[in-house]
Amino acid sequence: MPASQSPRSFFVSEAVELLFQIHRTQSFTEAAQNLGVSQSVASRKLVAFENALKTTLVDRSTRPVNLTADGKGVLETCRPFLNSVPELIESLRTKNHLRIDLRIGVLDSFTRVITSSLISTINKQITHCTILSGTSDHLYSRFLKDEIDIFISSDPSIELKDMRKKFFYGEPSLLVLPNSFPLENQSLTWSNLRLCGLPYIGLSKATGGGKLFQNFLVSHDIPILQKYNVDNNS
Repeated sequence: MPASQSPRSFFVSEAVELLFQIHRTQSFTEAAQNLGVSQSVASRKLVAFENALKTTLVDRSTRPVNLTADGKGVLETCRPFLNSVPELIESLRTKNHLRIDLRIGVLDSFTRVITSSLISTINKQITHCTILSGTSDHLYSRFLKDEIDIFISSDPSIELKDMRKKFFYGEPSLLVLPNSFPLENQSLTWSNLRLCGLPYIGLSKATGGGKLFQNFLVSHDIPILQKYNVDNNS
C-alpha cells in the first residue's frame, strides 16, 4: 500500500494534533519538532489529511502560518478528543491484540542473509510487512519520504535529528583480483596495487560502502584513483 494511502497517514488524532501544534506555534518547523518528526513528514501527513477532507486546512501563503477557516473548524470540533482517541486506540490494540503494519528497508547485499529470518521473527507481531531492498542512499531517500519505517544501512554518516541509530553488525572489505594477476613473490601493499596497472572498480561514493572505503583511502593517504563506480555489489 502506498504511504499516502496508509491508515497511519489518515489517523485523525495525529492529524488534528499536528493542526493544534501549527495553530499554537504558527510554524511548520516547530510543530514538526514538537511531534518528533521531520518537517517533510509533517507536511505530507497534513496534505494527506487535507486530501481526505477535500479542503485546505492551513494557509501556506502567510508568515507566520495560520489555519484557514476550515482548519479552525476542524480543530475546534476535534480538539476535545485529542487525549481520549489515542488512549482508546491503544486499549483496543491491547484488548484485541491488534498487530501493526511494518515497512522495512534492507541493503541489497544483506537481503538474502537477513530477510527470511527477520520475517520469521516478527511474523506474529505484524499484520502486514513490506520489505524493500536497495543501496544505503536509496533506502535513506525512501525513509525521508516516509515510505519505510526502518532501514538497515552501511553508511554510518547518516544523521537525522528525529532518527535513532543502532550499530548491530560489521563486515570485512574484500579485495577482488582477476585470476591472471601474478601473486607469486609479490607482496600486496597499497603501493604495489596502485602501480599494478589494473583499473580500480569500487562502489559508488553515494553508497554507504563507497563512502566508508573512500574515507579509508583518504585517512591513510592512499592515492588510488577509482576509474569505475558501481552501485551494486554483484
